[in-house]
Amino acid sequence: NGARGNPRLLAVSSECELTLYELEAEGPTSGPLVSASEFTAEKLLQLVVSLRLLSFVDARSFLLLNSSVVVQLQWQQGAEPGTLSCCSIVLPPKAPLDTCTDYQLCRGILFVLTTPGVIYVFDSAEGRKLASVDLPSYHTAGLGEDEPAPYLDSFCLLQVSPDLGTAVAATQSNTAFAVDLNHYFRYFSSKQGRTITETHQDGLLVIQSVQSIWMSHNWYFLDSLLPFSLALSQKHSRRTSLVPPLLLCVAASGLSLVLFAVSQEELLNRLMVFGSAGTVDSLCHLNEWGRCAIPIHALQAGLKNHQLDTVDFFLKSKKNVLTPPSGYILPDQSAAISTQSQLKNVQDLCPALDLLRCAIRDNHTEAQSRQFSEQLLSITLAFLNTQVRAVLSATEELDENLQECVEILDSYVSDLRTFMKRFPWPTGGDTSTLVPSPIPVPEEVENDYWSSLSSEVVERAVLTRQIPRAQAYLRSQNRPDQRLEELRSTGLRLAFNCLTHKDLEQATALLRNMVRLWLCLRRFKIFLGGVSYCVQVEELSKQSYLSDEETQRVEFIKQIEALCAVPETRCTDPVGRQRYEIKRDYSLHLVFQFYLRVLFSSVSSCDPGVLWSYLTSHHDQRRVTEWIESLATQNGDPSSAPQWPALTAEVVNNNTRCSAHMRNHILYMLARRGVFIQAEMADFEQLLWRLGQAGGVMQASPPIPQYRSPQGHDLHTRFIHHCLDNGLRYLLYTYLEHNRLTPRNCPALADNGLYESHPWFEMMVKMQEITRDLSDPERVFQASLTSAQVLIPGSQAMVSSMLLEGHSLLALATIMFAPGGIDQVVSQGERAGSSVSRVDPQLLKMALSPYPKLKAALFPVSGPRGTTATTSDISVYHLMQSLHPLDPSRLFGWQSANTLGSTVELPHFSSPHLVSKYALIENLDFLYYLRHGRPSFAYGTFLVQQLANSNEVKLSHAAQQAYSLAMLHFSVPSVAAACVCFCELLGVCSLKLRVDLKALSLILRLRTQRPGGTTAKGSKLVERETAEELLFDLEEAVKDSLKRKGTSQEWALPIQFCQLHSLPLSSVYPQDCAADSQWLHFLLFVQLHTYPPQQVRSLATQFSPALQAHLTLAFQNLQLSSQWRAGEVEDREAQGQVTLPSEEASDPPKELFQVLLQSQEQASPWRHLLGEALAQHCPTLTILAACHQVGLSDLLQCLCVWVLTSVDEVIATEATAHLEESPQHHEWNLHDLSIIWKTLLRKCRIRPLIRGFQLFQRDSPLIHVLLMYELCYDYKNYPEAKKKLIEFQKCLITLRSSGAHAPAGIPLQWVECQASVLLLTMMQQCSTQYELRRLLQLLADMERLLKSNGPDFKKLSFLSQVLQDTSVSLSPRLLESYSPGILQGECQNMLEKLQDSGLFHKARQVAELAGLPIDSLVINELLQDLGALKAKRHWERRETRVSFWRKCHEQFRTNSTGPGAASEFFLAQAGASEPPRGSVAGTELLCVQERCLLLSLAGYWLSWLAQAPLARLEDLEKQLWTSRVRQQVLLTAMEKESMFALPAPTIAPEENSYEALIREFSFSKMAVLNEPRYLSLDGLPSFSPEEEGGEKTGSEEQGALAILVGQLLDEGCIHEASRVCRYFSFCSRDMWVVLHCRGLASGELQAGLQDMLTFEGLPKKSIPSLQRQNDNKSTSFSSLSSFVMVPSPEDQTVTQLQMLVDECRRGKSYCKQVLSLYELSKELQCSYSEISAEEPQAVLCKVLLSQQPERYKKAQAFISVQGLQPDTVAQLVSTAVVQGLLASAQDGETAEKQMFSPEEGRESFLQLAKLCGDPNLVGIKLLDHIPTVPLGELGCTVELLILAHDCFSLTCNMEGIVRVLQAARHLSHAHLAHSEHYGLLVRLLTGIGRYNDMTYIFDLLNQNHRFEMLLRKKVESNFRLKTALLDYIKRCLPGDSEKYNMVALCFSMCREIGENHEGAARTQLKLIESQPWGEL
Repeated sequence: NGARGNPRLLAVSSECELTLYELEAEGPTSGPLVSASEFTAEKLLQLVVSLRLLSFVDARSFLLLNSSVVVQLQWQQGAEPGTLSCCSIVLPPKAPLDTCTDYQLCRGILFVLTTPGVIYVFDSAEGRKLASVDLPSYHTAGLGEDEPAPYLDSFCLLQVSPDLGTAVAATQSNTAFAVDLNHYFRYFSSKQGRTITETHQDGLLVIQSVQSIWMSHNWYFLDSLLPFSLALSQKHSRRTSLVPPLLLCVAASGLSLVLFAVSQEELLNRLMVFGSAGTVDSLCHLNEWGRCAIPIHALQAGLKNHQLDTVDFFLKSKKNVLTPPSGYILPDQSAAISTQSQLKNVQDLCPALDLLRCAIRDNHTEAQSRQFSEQLLSITLAFLNTQVRAVLSATEELDENLQECVEILDSYVSDLRTFMKRFPWPTGGDTSTLVPSPIPVPEEVENDYWSSLSSEVVERAVLTRQIPRAQAYLRSQNRPDQRLEELRSTGLRLAFNCLTHKDLEQATALLRNMVRLWLCLRRFKIFLGGVSYCVQVEELSKQSYLSDEETQRVEFIKQIEALCAVPETRCTDPVGRQRYEIKRDYSLHLVFQFYLRVLFSSVSSCDPGVLWSYLTSHHDQRRVTEWIESLATQNGDPSSAPQWPALTAEVVNNNTRCSAHMRNHILYMLARRGVFIQAEMADFEQLLWRLGQAGGVMQASPPIPQYRSPQGHDLHTRFIHHCLDNGLRYLLYTYLEHNRLTPRNCPALADNGLYESHPWFEMMVKMQEITRDLSDPERVFQASLTSAQVLIPGSQAMVSSMLLEGHSLLALATIMFAPGGIDQVVSQGERAGSSVSRVDPQLLKMALSPYPKLKAALFPVSGPRGTTATTSDISVYHLMQSLHPLDPSRLFGWQSANTLGSTVELPHFSSPHLVSKYALIENLDFLYYLRHGRPSFAYGTFLVQQLANSNEVKLSHAAQQAYSLAMLHFSVPSVAAACVCFCELLGVCSLKLRVDLKALSLILRLRTQRPGGTTAKGSKLVERETAEELLFDLEEAVKDSLKRKGTSQEWALPIQFCQLHSLPLSSVYPQDCAADSQWLHFLLFVQLHTYPPQQVRSLATQFSPALQAHLTLAFQNLQLSSQWRAGEVEDREAQGQVTLPSEEASDPPKELFQVLLQSQEQASPWRHLLGEALAQHCPTLTILAACHQVGLSDLLQCLCVWVLTSVDEVIATEATAHLEESPQHHEWNLHDLSIIWKTLLRKCRIRPLIRGFQLFQRDSPLIHVLLMYELCYDYKNYPEAKKKLIEFQKCLITLRSSGAHAPAGIPLQWVECQASVLLLTMMQQCSTQYELRRLLQLLADMERLLKSNGPDFKKLSFLSQVLQDTSVSLSPRLLESYSPGILQGECQNMLEKLQDSGLFHKARQVAELAGLPIDSLVINELLQDLGALKAKRHWERRETRVSFWRKCHEQFRTNSTGPGAASEFFLAQAGASEPPRGSVAGTELLCVQERCLLLSLAGYWLSWLAQAPLARLEDLEKQLWTSRVRQQVLLTAMEKESMFALPAPTIAPEENSYEALIREFSFSKMAVLNEPRYLSLDGLPSFSPEEEGGEKTGSEEQGALAILVGQLLDEGCIHEASRVCRYFSFCSRDMWVVLHCRGLASGELQAGLQDMLTFEGLPKKSIPSLQRQNDNKSTSFSSLSSFVMVPSPEDQTVTQLQMLVDECRRGKSYCKQVLSLYELSKELQCSYSEISAEEPQAVLCKVLLSQQPERYKKAQAFISVQGLQPDTVAQLVSTAVVQGLLASAQDGETAEKQMFSPEEGRESFLQLAKLCGDPNLVGIKLLDHIPTVPLGELGCTVELLILAHDCFSLTCNMEGIVRVLQAARHLSHAHLAHSEHYGLLVRLLTGIGRYNDMTYIFDLLNQNHRFEMLLRKKVESNFRLKTALLDYIKRCLPGDSEKYNMVALCFSMCREIGENHEGAARTQLKLIESQPWGEL
């Protein structure tokens, strides 16, 4: 700021002028204070090209002049600026000044950014270079091997944070690059930092080293930040600002903020906590982010601060938690998995909902917060309702998981509803937690309103649409019908009651107001039973009460019911077939989305449960009934083979899958056959109900003899208990009587416990015992005692008890039935044997005191009763003589004292003598039963009485009697119906009886005021006069009925009455028609009821004169076909025909009505009409014939005749030429129709067929195909024709799936055959190829629908499409006679024509369609391309030719060309690849190279033959090597002729396309040529001393061959080199040495090396050196043998091999491999042949498994010698590590040795990892192996992560380390903590050792109370572990001093313990100081 405090601005102009401005707050502009332009131009620098202002702070500015001079100026008020410092910066030579793009000055340090991305750091005071930052190198070092390096160039912008911690550079491609300078100078540029430190030891600088600068500014959030790039969305400007960790970019569209090391979710969470939800929502909307997961603590903070926007944003972020997942689902991923995830989401949401509920409850109690509570309640309820709606609308049926989701949400809704304003609070109970409504008065009034309705609450609630209020009222009353289901059921019952009372309006209102109307209607249909619910649905639809969605649902329900009602059809195969299929309608597949196909070997042998489950699930009631009915056959005849398997109760109980109605019907049928399922056997009441349907419990035989209750009771016992429990006394009495149950055969009747609990039961049993034996009086005595006990409760069943209770007469009556009678009881007294009959005489005397005469008779005064001296002349029986009910002469005859009795049996109503003496006997005939409405009993009685007593059957008399009885009782429906039924049973027609009864009923209805009159007339109907009188009354009754109904059909009854009683036909209705001039009704009525002609003429006179004249004229020429004969009433058909036809004439009738009338006289009128139609060529008669009631097959004949009569005679004659009889008398069939069909199609007469099928076969699918023919042939309207074809397909699919015939009974096969004929005819009639192609496009999908052997329309359509726009047309032969053979032949011709035209692509399509070989096609196409390519100049380039031949090879491989054809193709081209004569060397070289390539390709393809010809391959190889030798000669010659030395090839061999192709198809890769004989010295040309140096002095070809053989030896192609030497008889010294080396190693050569070398002719000058080496026996052979043991002196083979290695010049690597393998074979104790035959990986495994101390060095040497790739070694090492870990995890020692064992420690593993050269590869492979480890082997997974971390730590691969840490976090949370593997958690933590990054393990152990396990683990990183533990406790558990002391004590950290105690003591001292002295 300036002196006045105004801000100042230092500006730089384009002319390099500096101007200082002071900004005024008031004025819009400000003038310059000081201008420094003169100073800049004159005094500072003479030439200023560029000026850049770096900073202006505290009146000091830094300027950069000419991009190389830094000047610091001091600005003073009113004076020119002063120079404080000036220095120049020097950039390295590789960074010129023009590459500097941006400068940044920060804290006195100048940062210079160059275009390549290097930042140079200078001291702004002295200009010294401090450091440099290479951004591209730093970024590339952090990438993995597989990650592509981005292009980082053209850097243009630089920003550095004020604390020097972060630098951000941007490129011109809008890529921002951030680097943590701390991390850069700590790790990446440590060498640079040391250099700077050494440079600045003079102490002149305040900053000691660059490294120390950035080490002091360590950001908390960028501890180990990796470099990354960020693509900016828009072109940024030069204006940026960097604030850690933010980057602001100003663009044209606005301000952009770039955040580093901050995730999107973390940013939004911080904004939510410290900002507002609106800001977060706007930010998400601007950046098009999805809603993030808001933490619950943000919601808690929002609720605490009453921030509704935060709550709303939180709920919006959770709105999709219950939305079902969309998109594709795997097959094995069931729907239950999706619903489980939804349930988990709801459970995770519960804490938030609990928080919202608590907030609503807490704020609701406070008046000042109630508004917030209501708003929060509204938001929360809206969210809950939305979630419930999402669940319920997503699926029709809820599974367990979704049901639990709904219950959880409903519980919250129920709790929150109590806080609504008008919620009905309970009147009683505990309301302490609730807040009453502030205005309760309206609620009380409303409750009074509901309480006044009593039982009409639900009805009023539904009608007034107040179901929620009624539900609240019912809940407050604690009534059970408060639930919505109960309310809905009650509403349905009310609607049903309204319908039964025909109150449709109220029923409609009830249903309209019900919730979920369509579901109510669906249930209502089941509830109504017999009432059709369609009426209600239609009524509601008419009144527009149903929405469109509800209407669609109702229609869908109707369609489902219609489809389910279609009966199934079974396709039965012949007897020998082993399976059949059950097919359903294809429409059900559209509904249920799957086909139902069930395969069985046969019905009788299949699983009964599966078959029963299938039949019941499809409601196949017919087959279920057949199966159940077959049970009787199976039980009756065991020998007969059953058609159905055995059906048991268990099968029915466990496999029934039908509706309740059908299940009830099945159980009813089974019960009728004595089969009951277990479910009903367990429910006794249900079993009784079922028995009631099946004949009741009281049957002739026990209904369920095998029944046993859970308590072990039988059916009788269980039924007795049931009757006793329910008080069914009369039923129990009847049941005991029916089954004759006594205490002797039924234990329940002797159960004293039942007697005590039910005394009446004992009385019943005793009473029934009397009827079992009428001669035993003791049973009466016992029954009397029991009855007395019932009458006198509380007393014992004894005579003495009766006396004591005052029932003297009752006791005396009981004594009469006691054994021995009254005398025995009185005489014995207390000495009586039975206690129940024991009577005290004194007690009896006292009881008889009121009856002195009786007492005197029983106890005379003179002496004991019964003595002879004082025998009384009267007894008690004499006293009872006057009591008629107890007449002693008839009763008590078994008493010895009764001298008046004459019988010994208790009298009863069925006694024979009583019946014969007093009974009134009446014989009941059949009329008795008819009067009682029992026709079947009447019929049986008639048969017994009449047929048994008489030989003459009097049926007519019996029928007449029944007729008379019915006439007498015609007003009693039961009697009338019984008489009608009885007549029908007799076989007598009941028409007259029924007509008379109907007539009398009508008359009775009319004359209800005159009772008796009609009955009297009805009984006299046999008289004619009475019949005539009744006819008059009947006509009056009909007239009265017509007034109410208004239909003329009622007059049929009087006509029938007249005909049956031989009366003239009633003329009332014809007279009424004449009076009203209704002549048409008149004619129809007299024609229908066959009025006589005379009567018709007389009735016609009653018309008006005009109509009378017309009718007379119409009738005058008509004659009768038969005379009317009155009196023929026996048969209605013989009463004369009503028709009035004309006379028969010799000529056929010419008028339509004549034909019609004449046809009525024929036996078959419609056949007569068809004959007349053919005779007169009149199609109209055919239609009239079809109007008769003809069958479906007769319509076929009408169709044939109609078509024949609709065409000209020529076509009709041709169509009927095959008939042998006259067409008028021919019976037409499908064969005739097919001939007519073909004839008309051939003549192109399609419209008669269309009209005929529309008239007579309107439902036939052929109508669609006929219309399709018309649209294509006549109108060329192919889109509409396609629609008709689709409709035809749908009809065929429907008919096939349902298994039904086509309409009119036409077989479906015939329909398909005729459709095929039509389609073939259409193709043959196409006049142009265009029409044929369009037609075939329509028919492309018809081959799967038509069952015929016709053409393949899809192939023909494809052919037509291919041949479009070509000169080749589709052959007519394919359309006339199609077959696969003809198709191939015609396609072959087309193929040749297309090839001649050069249309190879189309030819290929034709060949693929017909299945023709395309080898010649491919070759011809390539030859054409070759000819076109040779005509161009660039064919002379080698790359062009190589590319073309590779293309040929790829074409052959793609098209699966035969190896022979491909080989011949390349051989032919190789023969043609000859250089022209006189060509230059370059051209010849090109041709030779091409020939080499072609020969290689020919040999490659020839080797792929099944039996490759070895001789031919060797000949090709020899030709190839001849060309290669020529190629080498040409190259050598060109090199010699060149003036300059040819440069080395700049392209690597693998990048050279020609060399790569030669190597790919080299003969050395053909295993068939690599025979063992080529590795032996046999046949190899010998090498002689005279030939030494021959390689140099021989011919050019020899020299070239020597070079090529040497190249083969260097490449290791020993087989091929040996073959080449043998082909050309070429002797090679190195070849000899190589084969000798292999021979020595394999043991094939055993002679000494000295002799061999001398004998074979090696140069002698080399022998002394070899001898010297042999004598010295040096153990240091070469670096090759550094990995093997020192050979022993006796092992000369190693020495000889080493000598050969030293002498070998070409192929030395192969010799080294042989030597290494030989040494390994000795070490591994196996032969060289075995180890050389194995793969190098297997050999390496053996080396590592050898358990030798130097095995790792040997393995490393073996890898280098064999040239194994690092990736291969890494894969081997990782696999061995996994196997070792898995083996160590198993119990016991494994049989196999492992390459790696965890017991060997970390160093052993690191040595293994270093074998591949790059341990990162091993780490990556170990991570890739983790998914393959079994889930139970968590310990193995932990060790793999630790070892992978060790690999990445070796190379500081931060990306790999991060990957390990991520996997460790996932493993810890998902598996280890969940499974309580806390030991593995500790192992994972200490093994990786990154405690700061793995603090979550501390949290897991602390949460699960396993923190002390960290203290038990003693690891090497003890110091780091204790530091991490203490740091964690300080940060996360600051108050847990106990845990802190425990850690410190475990690690012996006494100082920390003391500090902790000291802190606690100081705290206590402060507390003590704060207390008053008086309290201490």
